Amino acid sequence: MATASPSPNVSQIPEPYLAPGLHWAVLLLLDIVTLAWFEIGWGLYLSIWIRKVRPLTNATFWYSLYAVAFTLCFLVICLNAIDPETYSGSLHGIPYFLLRIGTLVVSIGSRYSLAWTVQDYFNSGENYRLRLSGIMIFFFSVIYLQYHLQRIRRLQEEAMKPGGMSRPLPQLH
Repeated sequence: MATASPSPNVSQIPEPYLAPGLHWAVLLLLDIVTLAWFEIGWGLYLSIWIRKVRPLTNATFWYSLYAVAFTLCFLVICLNAIDPETYSGSLHGIPYFLLRIGTLVVSIGSRYSLAWTVQDYFNSGENYRLRLSGIMIFFFSVIYLQYHLQRIRRLQEEAMKPGGMSRPLPQLH
């Protein structure tokens, strides 16, 4: 007698534990239109969401720090555009260079912290066999992560239907 591989127990998933269902293409479009502000906000939202199921994660700290650093860089650029004579040296000085390097480091830290936490959650507790590519996280960060979360959300919704999920879960990569 053949048995199906174990599927996640998602028949009664409470709403906070369902993966966020925003389509990745909508996220990409909003990211382009808002000049990355929406992606930072969505990353912060995802980090708060994953904190509900993995309270010890530091993804929220990293994304909060990234949002502050990104905002500071944006403000310096805006001040320079408004009054270039007063702030002419602000884009060329060592403090701004250090701020940009710090923003880059915090950006990378926030991406990987969130990705590792999500991967750990869906592989250990939920058993979705999620594999995330480090290169794709580096280049596409939250958009790539949302692509996988949307697929997981569909699987969760399918499992909640009457009869549940009758086939083994595919490997998500």
